[in-house]
Amino acid sequence: MVNVDVPFEIRQVVELAGFIDPAAARWLEQCSRAMDVYRERPVTIEDTVVVPAPDAWPLYEGHRAYVCSAARAFRPVERMAFYADRQIMSDVPRIQHRRDDVAWTDEEAARLERSSDRFDRRIARLIPAARQAGWTGGRYQVFLLSAPGDPRHRSLRQPIPHLATGRGSAFVQRQRYVSLHALETADTTADLDRRG
Repeated sequence: MVNVDVPFEIRQVVELAGFIDPAAARWLEQCSRAMDVYRERPVTIEDTVVVPAPDAWPLYEGHRAYVCSAARAFRPVERMAFYADRQIMSDVPRIQHRRDDVAWTDEEAARLERSSDRFDRRIARLIPAARQAGWTGGRYQVFLLSAPGDPRHRSLRQPIPHLATGRGSAFVQRQRYVSLHALETADTTADLDRRG
């Protein structure tokens, strides 16, 4: 069980039960204690960075990428989560590739498009789309991310709401590190604060 993605497997079982009988799926969700036991897991690694995303979330949805200022420091992590509209969104993509100091020009996009490297070509297609969305000239750092359907992509059962209010009460203003485990077991962002 150490290397098993328990929440993912539980969702698979419930989904399969739902195909057979929707009432059985609801019954399994109500009586299963598997997630309660999973919440008590003693080891959690901060493997996910949560980024503020009012503009970045639409870019991720359209292009499966995150763009930020060049040279911005990040700890080594496996995943990225997006905080927008006072909630952590349910998609928690895996970071597939990271590249810093990318020139945000049509010339660089054309050069990358000619490359045999698939990541170069993804960045080449991202540059003009991101420029249209407001990421103008300059140099940027790019994260290429997984999409739903990728076996290493994770989706939470629902977005995690942030209920705190008032000036300066946003859950994250630059970036924040949490574990995927904590995200999978949190009902609100307050649960993440208590765990970490």
